[in-house]
Amino acid sequence: MSVEQYSFSILSFKDCPVQKTHEQVIELLKAWRKDQPFAEKCSVCKTLLPLIPYTLCCGHFYYNNQFKTYPVQSFAVHTHKYAFKLSILKRLKTQAKLKMDQDFLVLPDPIFWQVVSTLVYEKIMKFVQGLPMTIRTQAIQSPSKVGLFYKQILETTLNYGVYSVGRVENPY
Repeated sequence: MSVEQYSFSILSFKDCPVQKTHEQVIELLKAWRKDQPFAEKCSVCKTLLPLIPYTLCCGHFYYNNQFKTYPVQSFAVHTHKYAFKLSILKRLKTQAKLKMDQDFLVLPDPIFWQVVSTLVYEKIMKFVQGLPMTIRTQAIQSPSKVGLFYKQILETTLNYGVYSVGRVENPY
C-alpha cells in the first residue's frame, strides 16, 4: 500500500463552525477593547441580544454569563496561503515533499482574550491583508515574517480558566 499525499491539517476551514473574515475579526477586536459587559440588551439600540456566548451590536462587544458551563467557541479566519507553522515543521514537510495546506488560523474565544492578545491578533490580520502595522510608519511586513508572527501567537497571554471578563462586581 502506498500513500500519494499526506495532510497534517486536523481540520479544514469549512470544518470550523465559526468562520470570520479579516474585517470581522478586526471589528471584533476593536469592540472587545472598547468594553466587554454582560448585557441582555444592546446599550445603544436596546435590541435583545441572542443567547450565544458573545455577540457584537452597534460596535460593542457583549458576552452572556448565564451559561452553567461555558461552551468555548474558537473561530477560524483565512490567511491566504500563509502557513503559520513552526519552522522545523515547515522544513520537515519540505524534506518529505508534503504539501503545506493550512491557509487559516484558529483563534481562541474572545471571552479568554487579554488586551495583549487582541493587539497581536490585530497585527496578524493586518499582516495577512498586506496592510501597514501602524498608521505612523506605514511599513508593510514581508511574507518571510510568518515565523515571527506565529511565535507571537504562541506566546500571547490568554485568560484560560478565568471566566469573568469586564467588570467584577463587589460582593460586599
